[in-house]
Amino acid sequence: MNLQLQLKYGAETLSVSKAATCTVQQLKQELEQLTGLFVRNQKLIFKGKVLADALTLDACKLTTGSKVMLLQSEGLPVKGQASTKPNAVAQQRLAAAGAGKAKPGSSTSDSGSSQLAEKMANMAAARSAGTASSATAGGSSLNMQERRAAWSKTGVVALRDMQLSQIQPQWLQGIAGARAADLSHNRLASLPSTLCQLSSLASLKLAHNCLQDSSMPWQQLCSGLAGLTSLLLGHNQLTVLPACLGQVSGLVQLGLEGNSLQQLEPGALQGLSQLQTFMLQDNQLSQLPESLGCCSSLVALNVSRNALPALPGSMSRLARLQVLAADSNRLVSLPPELFVGCTSLATLSAHSNPITVDHLRGMQGYAGYEARRQARATKQLEGRVMADIDKSFSEGADVEQWQRWVAGPAGLGRDGTGRAGGS
Repeated sequence: MNLQLQLKYGAETLSVSKAATCTVQQLKQELEQLTGLFVRNQKLIFKGKVLADALTLDACKLTTGSKVMLLQSEGLPVKGQASTKPNAVAQQRLAAAGAGKAKPGSSTSDSGSSQLAEKMANMAAARSAGTASSATAGGSSLNMQERRAAWSKTGVVALRDMQLSQIQPQWLQGIAGARAADLSHNRLASLPSTLCQLSSLASLKLAHNCLQDSSMPWQQLCSGLAGLTSLLLGHNQLTVLPACLGQVSGLVQLGLEGNSLQQLEPGALQGLSQLQTFMLQDNQLSQLPESLGCCSSLVALNVSRNALPALPGSMSRLARLQVLAADSNRLVSLPPELFVGCTSLATLSAHSNPITVDHLRGMQGYAGYEARRQARATKQLEGRVMADIDKSFSEGADVEQWQRWVAGPAGLGRDGTGRAGGS
């Protein structure tokens, strides 16, 4: 579950989307990219309390819409790509405000102020346009040199949302110490070989691009970036997760949602014992490998909107699993030992499946799960955390089996229309 947070930083308000299971430290790392303010110089305050780096956003009682204040404890922000945007926007607003004050018949000084404001707006717009065009043109301009200098200082390669169809190899040379790279929200169909040489990378964001199996350098990426802890590849065009991913044994967060995945090779998960958040929703998976049980640190798993008729029995070994989302699949049952082995499971969502609440209630260990679910719901109510409160009150499946799952002509409902009866 992603939280939409509002971060107040000076005169600007930043909108950030993060998973509830992410830590405050991970949130700060993203803010470093947006503001240029080093993680060590950030202080996040929510309801008068300073948020501890090790806590998850959920543990801090943050919900969608929460307003968090970002303070600068010391030092000056390094103005890279993202951090210059708020300044340009602010200048445009200031210019527009100044221009709005000029009225017909005003004095010469008012007219001069209006002209000055208009010039400021034009200059800000020109700088913003120049930034995008120069980066897209090939990165040989002074602008790209400034970016690379900023990346070297901050350790963050920021090329998000630049409408790039390719990354020039030389852009990533000479920054071997980079800790994070955000190349998401572009039109990348391939990756430069120099990316796999950034051996210090801990976080790599490649979501919302055009990457396919044939253009994905999996072997080079997994061997060259073995220190990754976060890999986000959501919303691309991948169909297979290869076995070599198991080499990246330190992965904590893996995002593959919104692809066209049809297969997870067993070896891909065997080495991921540190994985905590695994996002697989909105794919075309018809089965999950038994090696999923090797992800012993898994806290949150989302496999919603696939074509899964069953979940692997090895999932009962995931003692730390707290959240399991499996809506809109073809599940007729769950692993028999799921509630017995998953002793931390407190949120289960398997709606829009043939499975019903009656089936869940008959499973061994259900009473323990139900107690945890109710305790979580009570905690949310006491903390006035209303986000997804309906899920907390749900036992995890539909009360009655939907008509569309009842045998009928051509797999339709009893009325032959494909709609639930009586709707």
